[in-house]
Amino acid sequence: MNNKQIFDQTTVKNSLKLLSVLSRNDNLAIFMSAASEKGLNADLTTPQQLGIAKKTYYTRLKQLITAGLVRKSEGAYVHTTLGSIVYQKNIELMDQVRNIKQFKMIDALKSSKEFSEEDIKGFVGKLVSENTIFTQDSDNAHVNIIWKYEDMVAAIIQRIELCKDEILLASKYTNELIINSMLHKVQAGVKAKVISDKSLVKKFFGQFQQSMTGIKDKNSLERRTVVTNPWYPGNIDRRSTDLPFSMIVLDRREVGIELVHANNTKTFNGVIFIRNERIANLMTSFYQKVWESSSSSDDLSYVESSDSNKYVAPSTA
Repeated sequence: MNNKQIFDQTTVKNSLKLLSVLSRNDNLAIFMSAASEKGLNADLTTPQQLGIAKKTYYTRLKQLITAGLVRKSEGAYVHTTLGSIVYQKNIELMDQVRNIKQFKMIDALKSSKEFSEEDIKGFVGKLVSENTIFTQDSDNAHVNIIWKYEDMVAAIIQRIELCKDEILLASKYTNELIINSMLHKVQAGVKAKVISDKSLVKKFFGQFQQSMTGIKDKNSLERRTVVTNPWYPGNIDRRSTDLPFSMIVLDRREVGIELVHANNTKTFNGVIFIRNERIANLMTSFYQKVWESSSSSDDLSYVESSDSNKYVAPSTA
């Protein structure tokens, strides 16, 4: 393990500042309130609703903004990308704190040396949160389910930033934060492939055609590429098809799979992350079959073509 990374002074200093800000009750109350779907209203009555003096409220709010945890957007204070990640980790921590007594019991069991590792593992299995399970394989599969779209974005960005070799993304959605994060990793040498849903491609070309009605010059092709390709000019291999669900595979170690609502397939419903190399390799094989059955590009000719390229679930045999 690299001690230099662990004890990097700048990282330690920044972490201490972050923890210092969130250690205050008022700061934490404001931060947690900003996690709602619409954020925390930038309203004069908000301090009173939170039970915080007005002067204290604005002082604490400024500290959260300076720390990069909260930003103002459309009349409300919402979590930044960092804020969303910290919030998710804080929720996970609170879930574990509920079991603090049981964890002490586990330590006591280990110290006594009266119980086998299997006995202790069985006991621990009853205490883990609903978001984590143990498989019956020799490996542990860590499973995390996320229901909110903004939490999903934060979770994916966090995982992308830790990715070292390869990112495989198949998506029915587009998000600038995820795109920028992937482009940054590609520039750093990480390999990436993207399969876009056909509806996304149609949407971008539709917007382009509306904005460029009656305009045609020597730069039309370049302009179309810029407007219709959110990944431009990143060096990422891309294809398109009708996707049954979104998925992402990271370093062939972890996979994220969209949980599709049967009655509303166009709206985000949830995502399940599974950290297990065997499962990730199976999903990588599935991704490759989808890739091979997809269009070789997402240009205008593909959008205007018939449904001959429509996705058909590949055989897993």
